[in-house]
Amino acid sequence: MPVNRVIEAQGIYIYILLGSDSMQPSIHDEAEISSVQLDIPSAGDRLSTQEIEIQDSTSINGSSYYKHSQLRPPRQVISGDKLAKPEKRIMVFALRLALLEKAASALGALGFIWATVVLLGGFAIKLGRADFWFVTIILLTESTRIFSRSHELEWQHHTTADLKKDAKRASFRVYNAGRSFLNGIFRPFCADKVRDGGRRAELKRSWSSSEVKLVPYTGWLSVSENVGRLLFWLQLLSASTCVGLSVWRLAGQNYGVDSGSDITNRKSALNVFYGLSATEALLFLVEKGYWQWKVRGQKLLDEVNEEYGFDSGEVATVRRFFYDAYSRCVNGSVFDVLKMDLVSFSVELLKSSSAHGQLTGARVLSAFVNDGRFAEETLRSIGIMQDVVERLVEMLNWKNRHEQHIRKAAAEIVYNLVKKNRNSLRVAWIPGALDSIASLLYDAKVHKEVERCYDYSGFSLIGLRILKNLAKDHTNCAKIGSTKDLLPKIIVFTEVDANFSNARIRTAKLSLQLLKMLASSKGVTGKELRKEILKNVFTTSNLRDVLLFTGFDHLRLQILAVESLTGLVLDEEGRESVGSTGGVLTNLFSLFFMERFNSDEEMNQVVCKAGEALTLLSLDNNHNCQSMIQLKLSRHVIRDLIAVMKDTVQGVHAVRILRNLCAYADAPYDELSQIAIAAAQVLKFVMEEQGTFQFQEATIGLIAQMFKLMDKSEIDLAFKEVEITKRLFMMRLIEVLRRHSRPSIKIPNIRRFCIELVIYMLEKEKQNFYMKRLELEEALEQVIESTSEIESYNTFSGSIGLTKHHTTIHSITRTAIKLLCD
Repeated sequence: MPVNRVIEAQGIYIYILLGSDSMQPSIHDEAEISSVQLDIPSAGDRLSTQEIEIQDSTSINGSSYYKHSQLRPPRQVISGDKLAKPEKRIMVFALRLALLEKAASALGALGFIWATVVLLGGFAIKLGRADFWFVTIILLTESTRIFSRSHELEWQHHTTADLKKDAKRASFRVYNAGRSFLNGIFRPFCADKVRDGGRRAELKRSWSSSEVKLVPYTGWLSVSENVGRLLFWLQLLSASTCVGLSVWRLAGQNYGVDSGSDITNRKSALNVFYGLSATEALLFLVEKGYWQWKVRGQKLLDEVNEEYGFDSGEVATVRRFFYDAYSRCVNGSVFDVLKMDLVSFSVELLKSSSAHGQLTGARVLSAFVNDGRFAEETLRSIGIMQDVVERLVEMLNWKNRHEQHIRKAAAEIVYNLVKKNRNSLRVAWIPGALDSIASLLYDAKVHKEVERCYDYSGFSLIGLRILKNLAKDHTNCAKIGSTKDLLPKIIVFTEVDANFSNARIRTAKLSLQLLKMLASSKGVTGKELRKEILKNVFTTSNLRDVLLFTGFDHLRLQILAVESLTGLVLDEEGRESVGSTGGVLTNLFSLFFMERFNSDEEMNQVVCKAGEALTLLSLDNNHNCQSMIQLKLSRHVIRDLIAVMKDTVQGVHAVRILRNLCAYADAPYDELSQIAIAAAQVLKFVMEEQGTFQFQEATIGLIAQMFKLMDKSEIDLAFKEVEITKRLFMMRLIEVLRRHSRPSIKIPNIRRFCIELVIYMLEKEKQNFYMKRLELEEALEQVIESTSEIESYNTFSGSIGLTKHHTTIHSITRTAIKLLCD
């Protein structure tokens, strides 16, 4: 029984699941695959070496799991333009703050110039003692505030990445206190740990800015995290001082006695200076008050965070964006902020050299591409930036376990990116892209012992999802086939076993979907791919085992396995290879004849797909036909096939298989003669036009082959049973030829089978059809005028024919006309 514990420390939750394997991602179908969320830590989390070790030592699939954050459903935007980006509110806020800041700074600079040029320059020796020191103090405090403004912003930039540090430090201490004990009891040693009880000392190559002590022996005071706060309060104090001193002097108007022409304007000059100083300081205080009212009172950043659907921990990312926008407005044009958005901001972080910046950027972009409101625009923005796409692909190859969260976020972005065909081509054409994607696939058997230290199954899952989207384009399929060791990795995941967990079975389903797409590729590319797939000795045996599987979601797995086999047997080499593998034919027939309910769509689909595979396996292959006839099922295979010919699901496939057995099986007559008992039934199908055009094509083809195995008495008996004449039957064939005056890709052989039947009837009983000679000759001439290369092939891969008939349609039509004229 798994033990669940929840530890709460200062608002941070640590979930520890001991001995639980239930954290595997759940995937049932295409829609569910696309909704899988990978565990990526909050963008506001620190990435110091100590904390990274804590994060990475607990895995999604392991015995313990640390939940950093979870995306919540986005809050409905209730104010402003609902189509506007939520960060626009931050941008407008930053612009207004910058206007106030620039106005205050401009007035401060003007006051500074006025004081130095007019007061201290013109009245330096005429100022009263009090005014001299008041002016001096105001100038010093205001210049300190103005010239330290950019530095205060710089410190804020450095500390926003660590806004949650104080709250998380205690939780990490709680977590660390019990981690060693729990590891020793419940978790195996990781493969990359040294033999010292799991303890490992690592050197830090870089520090977080909030950890640096600027002055030694000063304790917490000089820690860089506190410098920003110190500068903030220093500026508030200086502004309040300026307002107090300026208002005091303006209220008193005690500037000394104005005696003499050289000090006539001293009072006015001092009033102007004190007025400028008070106004400038008040503007600054208004700015700060507006700042605090919006951020703390109205919680603007929290609202924007909720509108994006982020966890509360993601406020650090939004705050960092706000500081960046405000800083650009202050240091440059106030309209620079209008060129910003969270996507471009995240892209800049993604391309930075900072591990925290990379994780923040990757996580925000990952959240956007998974949000239907912003996915389209975000993917369009990323897709046209080739350097960003290359950066994301490069991150897929980062195998250091300390970087696994960045790697996961990058993989999630790439997955959503390649959903669009134009983006999938861009990704596939990046040199080494498929090798990077292949690096996400890990053999579960090889990495089973260390999977709790690294989420190998999670990476394999998303790697298969990326490849599946790439495989939608046949050009990419060729690249997948030519990438070293990629096909063997895909085939490994097709293995199923009764002891596999549900998550492992879902991974197998995804790999089967990918294998089906590769095996069904069209044209020359598909033909070469099928050869490469069949070269792997585990391909057919793994697919055969899936046909026998009866565990979780087995029907869907069986459908995928049969579809993969169907793709592989499109070529003659594939039919020989698959048919020679023991148990494949038996398992396919077992699925084809399985008991089912008509309302069960999945069961019907399994039966239909199995019939398609058996039809292809029996096509122009004597060995497979012989093996089918000799199979020992509940009854004889031929009798079972005859019994289901009327079935709406099995019928067309049963008729096609019987036709192939008659045409290609080099079997003794007594084994095939059992088919003759169904001749009357098939004749009835032909005359009554039962079923679809595909069923009509199959029945005409079957009766043509049946007549070749039957003597005249058996044929006469069949016509007698259905109470039709041979002349009426010939009229039916002429009607079919007239109706299908042009070849069709859906029923490419219907005219060929009709003509084969006409040839047989003319050879045996030509005199019975003399009255219909002109109509028949006209129908045959029409066939000659409309023949197509489509009618020369049994199977197709796209627009390329694969299995060619031994004689052309033109040749057999000429033979029929010659027999008719002789």
